Amino acid sequence: MKKLIFILLLTITLQPALNAQFSVGYYPFNSVLSLSSDPHKAIWGDIRLNTNTFFGNTYFEPCIQFNFKQTEMAKYYLGAGVNFNSGFDLKEIEARPGYVLNAGVRVNPIQKAKALQFAFELSPYINSDLDGGMLRTHLGLAYTFFYHD
Repeated sequence: MKKLIFILLLTITLQPALNAQFSVGYYPFNSVLSLSSDPHKAIWGDIRLNTNTFFGNTYFEPCIQFNFKQTEMAKYYLGAGVNFNSGFDLKEIEARPGYVLNAGVRVNPIQKAKALQFAFELSPYINSDLDGGMLRTHLGLAYTFFYHD
């Protein structure tokens, strides 16, 4: 956790020199925190962290997203990633419990606040044995820091 905070603070500090954007999203119904590279680019990275569980059962999902359609008000994307358990014990829990696909939209209905977006996503999950899974949905808010057109 200290490393994550350090990296986040370092990114914010170096941002003016790098001229980079990043986004933070929160899906309150699923208790998922999302940290993304610039979601306005054609291809962007996203890491999701489960924020409401025991530490040993916490997962994170690194994903690659692709914006396939962008309008003035919305960005539609597809992506894929891997679901990891961050507190696994090699003897008891598999380190790679599954795979995810993402299909979503980020809508910015307030033109004067384009950095603020509503996010909706369908995110099917399948376990690593490919014999079970579930269809997840995410609904939340995202904010792009250092946003510029």
